[in-house]
Amino acid sequence: MTHMKKIIKFVGGHKFWSIVIGLAVVYGGWRGIAAITNKGPQTTYTLGMAATTTIVATVSGTGQVANESQVNITPQVSAPVTSVLVQNGQSVKAGQVLVRLDATDQIKAVNSAQASLQNAQIALEKLQQPATTSSIAQAQYGLLQANQSVQNASTTLAKDYIGSYNSIVSLYNDLPSVVAGIGDVLYGSEVISGQANMYAYLSMTQPYTTGGLVFQQAAMNDYSAAIAAYNKSLADYQSMAVPPSNASVESMISESYMTAAAVQRAVTSIKNFMDFVNTTLKNQSGSGVVGSTYAKQLPAVFATQETNLQNYITTVTNDATALYNAQNTLVSDKNSITATEQNLTTQQASYEELLAGPNPLDIQSDQLAIEQAQNNLTDAQNTLADYTIRAPFDGVIAAVNVSTGDNASPGTAVATIITPQQYAEIPLNEVDAAKVKVGDKATLTFDALPNLTVAGHVTEMDTIGTVSQGVVTYNVQVTLDTQNSSIKPGMSVSANIITDVAQNVVGLPSAAVHTQGQTSYVLVVPKSIIASTLSDGSVTLNGAPETVQVTTGITDGTDIEIASGLQAGEEVVLRTSSAAAAVSAQTTSGARGGFGGGGILRIGG
Repeated sequence: MTHMKKIIKFVGGHKFWSIVIGLAVVYGGWRGIAAITNKGPQTTYTLGMAATTTIVATVSGTGQVANESQVNITPQVSAPVTSVLVQNGQSVKAGQVLVRLDATDQIKAVNSAQASLQNAQIALEKLQQPATTSSIAQAQYGLLQANQSVQNASTTLAKDYIGSYNSIVSLYNDLPSVVAGIGDVLYGSEVISGQANMYAYLSMTQPYTTGGLVFQQAAMNDYSAAIAAYNKSLADYQSMAVPPSNASVESMISESYMTAAAVQRAVTSIKNFMDFVNTTLKNQSGSGVVGSTYAKQLPAVFATQETNLQNYITTVTNDATALYNAQNTLVSDKNSITATEQNLTTQQASYEELLAGPNPLDIQSDQLAIEQAQNNLTDAQNTLADYTIRAPFDGVIAAVNVSTGDNASPGTAVATIITPQQYAEIPLNEVDAAKVKVGDKATLTFDALPNLTVAGHVTEMDTIGTVSQGVVTYNVQVTLDTQNSSIKPGMSVSANIITDVAQNVVGLPSAAVHTQGQTSYVLVVPKSIIASTLSDGSVTLNGAPETVQVTTGITDGTDIEIASGLQAGEEVVLRTSSAAAAVSAQTTSGARGGFGGGGILRIGG
C-alpha cells in the first residue's frame, strides 16, 4: 500500500515522464509478444487464372482533326491497266470502281483454289460414306485371295525343299564314282606298271617340253582340295536326319554346291593336263627318242580316261547347276512368302478399316485440308478484289494518273480523290508505324469532347518518314466513319488503331509472364499446393510453383496471348510478397512516429 501511494505521488508530480515510461513499457511488451509469436517470414502469392479471351493489339497516337482529305489512290498489286472509268472533276461515291487492272492470272488462281476446295470436300465425303455391300465383298475376296497366295507360296516352298534335298542326294550318288574315277586317272598304274599315271604321262612329254609340270601340279592341288571338301561334305550329308529339316537342307545345299564346284575344278584341271599330254605327243608325229620305251602313240587307256573325264565334268556340272538353281529357288520362294504375307496383312488391315468405318484422324486431316483450301480460296478472292480499284469514300476526282495499257504498281497513285470528310492526322514513331496498314480500324477520342468516341479507319500512310532531332515519324491519316458537327478542325484527337485481334485464345495478365533471354515462362500453381487463402485474396503455398515455358502472341499492354504451353483454367503467380518485409516496413514507419499510437495501429493493421 505504501508503494502504491509513492507511485501515485510520483505520477502526479512527474506527468510527462510517467507517460513516456508507460508507453515504453507497453511498446516493450508488444515487442516481446511479437518476438514470441513471430514464426519467421511468410511468402504470399497473388494468383491469376489463364482464361479464353479476345486480345486486341493497338497502336496509340495523338494528333489534330482536319476537315478535307486529299487521298492518292494506290493499288495493292502490280498489273497492266485494262480500263479507266473516271475522269478529272467527276464526283464519285464510296465503293465506286475507278480503275480495273488485268486480273487474268489471279482469276486462274481463284479457279484453282476453288477446284482444290471442291476436291478436298469430295475427299471428305468419300471418306465418310459407309462401306457398301459390294466393297465389303470385294475386300473379303481380296483377303481370301491373299490368304490363298500365302498357302500356295508355303506349299511351293515345301515342295522345293524336297526338290533341293533330292538334288543333294543326286550329287552324293554321283560323286563317289567321279572322285574314284579321277583318282584312278591320276594315281592308277595302267600306263606303266608300278608308276602313277600322272608321272608316266608327264615323262612322255618331258623329252619335248617342260610345261607339263605346271598342269600336273594344278591337277594334283585341285584334286587334293576336292577330296578334302568331298570327305567333309559327305560326312555331313550322311549325318543328316531323314526327313531333314529345312535349315539343314539350306545348309547342305550351300556346302554341297561348294564341294561340287571343287570337284568340278579338279576334273577340269586333270582334263587340262591330259589335253596337254595329248597335244604335245601328237605334235611329235614322225620323230621320237631312239631307244625310248614309250611308243609315239598314246596308250589305249588314254582315250578311255579322257572320255571318262568329260563325262565326269558333265555329271558334276549338272549336279552343281541343280544345286545352284535349288538354292536360288528357295530364296525366291521365301521372298514370295514374305511378299504374300505382307499383302495378307495389308488386306486384313484394309478389311478391318472398312468394317470399322473412317478413322477419326483421317476425318480430322481432311477437315483441316478443307479449312486450308477455304483459306487459300479466301486469300485468292481477296487478292482478286485488289485488281478492282474503288473510291474509299465520297468525293471528287482531282487527278487521273494512268491510262489503259499502263502498268500500275503499289508505289504509284492511279488517281487522287478529294473529299470534305473529316479525318485525323496522327504522327507515329517508326516502331508503331511498322505495325499499321491501310484499312486498319481505329477509335478516336477528343480532349474537347470527353463523352464522344468515333470509329474510323486508316486511309493513308506516309511512305517516307520525317526526321526531327534524330526521331523518325510517319503521318497516318485516319478517316472518321461518321461525321459529327461537334468535331471541329484543329481539335486534339487521340487514336487507338487496332493492328491485330486474337479471338478465343488463352490470355494472361502481362505481369504473369517472365522472360529470360529469348525464353518466356510462367509460374503455375496447382490447386494441390495451395495451403490457405488470406483475407486480401492472396494465398500461401505448401510447395514451390512450377516453372512452365510458354510461347506468347500479341498483347494489348495489359493482357498477353499465350499461344502454347498453358491451358485455360490454370492458375499462375501474378505477384509474390513477403509478410516479413511488410512487418519490417510498418515497424520502421511506426518508429519514425515515436511511440505514439499511430505506429502501433499500422503494425496491427
